[in-house]
Amino acid sequence: MTRDRFEQLLRMLHFTNNDEIPDDILTAERFEAKLGNPLTSFNNNIKRFITPAKSLSIDEMMVKFYGRSVVRQYIKVKPTKYGVKLWGLCCVCCGYSLTQNLYLGSSAGSVSGRDVVIQLTEPYFDKGHVVYCDRFFSHLDLASYLRLRKTGMVGTSSITSLPPDLQYIVDHMHPLTWAFKWYNCEANIKHKSNGTIRHLQSNEPVSWVVWMDKKYKSRDKKVPFINNCIPNIPSIPTQFQERKKH
Repeated sequence: MTRDRFEQLLRMLHFTNNDEIPDDILTAERFEAKLGNPLTSFNNNIKRFITPAKSLSIDEMMVKFYGRSVVRQYIKVKPTKYGVKLWGLCCVCCGYSLTQNLYLGSSAGSVSGRDVVIQLTEPYFDKGHVVYCDRFFSHLDLASYLRLRKTGMVGTSSITSLPPDLQYIVDHMHPLTWAFKWYNCEANIKHKSNGTIRHLQSNEPVSWVVWMDKKYKSRDKKVPFINNCIPNIPSIPTQFQERKKH
């Protein structure tokens, strides 16, 4: 096959009959109808033939595309700035993509990080997996729900995503690791001294975590435990009081 012949076939390649697509659906949903069948087949085949390891990762992916499309995105901080955005679930150990879902824009439905994580990881619930994600997806409510489904979560969390009572504690605590219990979710937060990123972790017991310190490098330390930080805290423990500046 010649190159020109291949490019001609590529331009005319269709996976769905246009006559079978309803006329009253949104433009973004029409795009999904055109590519939904091969993407669904890909996801189903992956579930059949690949058994992922314990650690799973969720993030957004960009497929480079400069043509005209209602679903084309522009993300300045990405290496691929123009393209079609996908929500992807991958196995951390083997690197294979397990599930891919198209992002159709906010007008096509809810795009909250919690819904994305639940939708992608639902086939792997109750199997002891651990989901790694960034702060767009990380939230205490999500960690609590995943724990009910025997699934751990590790991610970064901004202070604005924490409940007000926990925000107050984080603002007045030492820059080290601490633990708390939020409803049925036992989680660890590793608080950095610059106050920008907290490491939210719900897959390990709260009694023991790793404390990172510049002087002692790394060691196991039994961290303070706040039981049920809801809804009111009568007093802040002394270990969470702000460190005095010398």
